[in-house]
Amino acid sequence: MAVLKIIGIVLLVILALILLLVLALFTVPIRYQIRFQTTSQVQISVAATWLLHLLKVQKGFVDDEFNVYIFGRSLKNWKRWVAGKGMKDEKESYDDIHVKNSKVSMVDDYDKEATRTEQILDEEYRNMKVEADFESDDQVTDDSASGLKGLKENLSLDKVSRILDFLRENRTKSAIKKLIRELVQLVHHLAPRKVQGKVEVGLEDPYHTGLIVGGISLIPFAYTEGLIIRPNFEEKVFSVDGVVTGRAGLFFLLRMVLRVYRDPEIRSTFRQLDAL
Repeated sequence: MAVLKIIGIVLLVILALILLLVLALFTVPIRYQIRFQTTSQVQISVAATWLLHLLKVQKGFVDDEFNVYIFGRSLKNWKRWVAGKGMKDEKESYDDIHVKNSKVSMVDDYDKEATRTEQILDEEYRNMKVEADFESDDQVTDDSASGLKGLKENLSLDKVSRILDFLRENRTKSAIKKLIRELVQLVHHLAPRKVQGKVEVGLEDPYHTGLIVGGISLIPFAYTEGLIIRPNFEEKVFSVDGVVTGRAGLFFLLRMVLRVYRDPEIRSTFRQLDAL
């Protein structure tokens, strides 16, 4: 009985953790932060976090790609750690066999084999790249001609007529209105909650500078407390320094996706559009 009681308690704890994770998935929002800084040009840093930085996606000012962090450790480091353990286990099993079947130094032999394999792979890659370059040069003319021919066929009068008829249908108009309404709600939901910083704009010409500043003033977030828009009427300059923060609810996004997917008019419109 004691064993069954312990098993029951463990199962209840696991079930509670699963329910807590599901609840957090739908209630804890994704928070995003966009930073701007201007040196010789405007640079942007983007970061999105979920559940107290348990999961984080970030692209820094000088990064060329997005980096994923799990429990504060980058995904690349996790992959390197897993691969390192696998290589370690593989090397240990190789060393055991090598000690039994060879009198040569196992470390030197293992390194030689790894180096030789790497050289063979590099040579094969270079040969494949050269062959691909020759093939691409021979096919440039044929691809260009076939591309122009396909463009003419796609832009035929019959297809243009079908597209116009498709846009005039009441079902298409209704689906477009629904998509626009969903898009407006999405933009409103993702709108920044906080904007702070300084924007300096100048075109050397006071008239055009005034037009640019007037256009910026039409945007709602231009009146956010903490944002300073400074016109420069004497020199040509554009600089942005500041931070934008906001959040997005997973439950809202999931509900919106399901609503769009289950709408019969939208689904029918996409099927007709694919068939054109």
